[in-house]
Amino acid sequence: MPKQYLTKTILTKLPLITSIFILTACQSTSETLEVTTNRALLDKPNIIVIYLDDSGYGDYSHNGNPTIATPTISKLAQEGVSFSQFYTSSPACSASRYSLLTGRVPGRSGLGKWVVGPKSERHIHPKEITLAEGLQQQGYKTGMFGKWHLGSPNKLNNMTTDSLPLAHGFEQWIGTNVSHDYIDAKLLSTIEESGKEFVSGYIELAADLPSKQKISDNLTKIYTDSAVEFIE
Repeated sequence: MPKQYLTKTILTKLPLITSIFILTACQSTSETLEVTTNRALLDKPNIIVIYLDDSGYGDYSHNGNPTIATPTISKLAQEGVSFSQFYTSSPACSASRYSLLTGRVPGRSGLGKWVVGPKSERHIHPKEITLAEGLQQQGYKTGMFGKWHLGSPNKLNNMTTDSLPLAHGFEQWIGTNVSHDYIDAKLLSTIEESGKEFVSGYIELAADLPSKQKISDNLTKIYTDSAVEFIE
C-alpha cells in the first residue's frame, strides 16, 4: 500500500473525536533523499505522535472490544509494537499534554490547574524545553495539528503569543486553542495566509466553535488533511 494512502487511512480511521493532537517531525526533502543511501537504518526516522483524549485501553478491537471495529489501528498494533500497560501523567487535557511535551510531571507546569481555559492568564512557560524544540535541534521539521490546550492569548496575559505553539518548537499548527466545546473556542492556523489575524502569526479561521456545527463536525478531517500534507 502506498505510504501516503496508508498514512491518511490511519489518521482518518481514528475514533471520531476532535481532541486530537498530532505531532509530526520529519526530515527535510533533500535530507530524506540522501538518507535512503547514506545513513544507517532508523538513524533519524520520521516521527508521528497521535495523542487522544478520552481513549481507553478497551476501546480497540485488538484489546478485546466486541463492538467497536478498529482495523487500521489494530493493524498498527499487530504489525508493530503494542504496549499493553501504559500510564499517562494525568487524566486531564492540559496536564497530560504538558507532560508529553516536556517530560515533566504536571505539578511542575505552573499552570495551577489540570485544565486551562481560554481566559486563563497562565500558559506553558516559554523557558520549558519541549519535545518539538529538541527535535528541531536535531534537524527535524515540526508541525502540530489539533487541540493545543496549553494556553491562550487573552487580556490577562496581554495577548501574549508565548502561549501558543510557535513559541514552543512548532513550525506549523492548525487547531483549537482549547477544547472545541468551550463557548469561545477558536480554530487557529499558522498555515493560512488570508483571514482575520487573531494575534501575530495566527489566523482565526473560526470563533465560538460550539455554534459552528459544520466546522466542529469537520475538525478531524481538517487535522487529518493538514497532517498528511505536512508529512508528504
